Amino acid sequence: MFNKIEKTTSSISIMKQIQKAIAEGKLKPGDKLPSERELAELFQISRPIVREAISALSFLGVVQRKWGKGNYISENLNLSIIKSSLKYMVISKEKEIRDLLEARRAIECELISLAAIRRTEEHLKKLEDKLLELLNCDKQSPRRFHLDYEFHLIIGEAANSEILHGFQFALKDKILEIMKVGVYLPDAVEKSNREHLEMFEAIKSSDPKTAREIMEVHIKQLEERHIKRLENIKEEDEKI
Repeated sequence: MFNKIEKTTSSISIMKQIQKAIAEGKLKPGDKLPSERELAELFQISRPIVREAISALSFLGVVQRKWGKGNYISENLNLSIIKSSLKYMVISKEKEIRDLLEARRAIECELISLAAIRRTEEHLKKLEDKLLELLNCDKQSPRRFHLDYEFHLIIGEAANSEILHGFQFALKDKILEIMKVGVYLPDAVEKSNREHLEMFEAIKSSDPKTAREIMEVHIKQLEERHIKRLENIKEEDEKI
């Protein structure tokens, strides 16, 4: 199913072979991939390059990484996209991310503004407890994205706007899918922690204008990090 990869420092060749195996039906949604060590032996290439390829495929939604279990072909794949070029897959993912974050910006900037006005002491306590969990969570822990999402949900609850909070909750699966693979890059964790702390302080101070501005910056930076990563994949693909 897989062929030896000629000497290279790029993960793109591995990504394309896995993509081709799925397109040809040799790998099906739900199938478990060989371990990184086994893939490195099959491709006769270093494990860091294999790891980079799996990470990128996870970011594109092709591979699902299950902590402690291994890597699997995602079960909700759009096979028509898989059968197209890697470049088209990147373009499709870019549109999905922009659309999702556009929706988050419209919903969550309003929610945090309302939360700063309508929050109760009980809401503040819940936000503070969740924030402390997030700040004390190991940078590499898979719990981080759940704690992050729960913090945002409490903001939605504090806004006391049932319909807007419902819209926020409706995006749950898409938000978590993106957060699992793209938010917690090593250089982004400290910045993310600081932004969540600033959100809490703005809500505590009953400052809707500042709260909205912080959320806008937070989501804009999320978008920039995600799009930059997609552009890096596209650039590597164009080199081959």
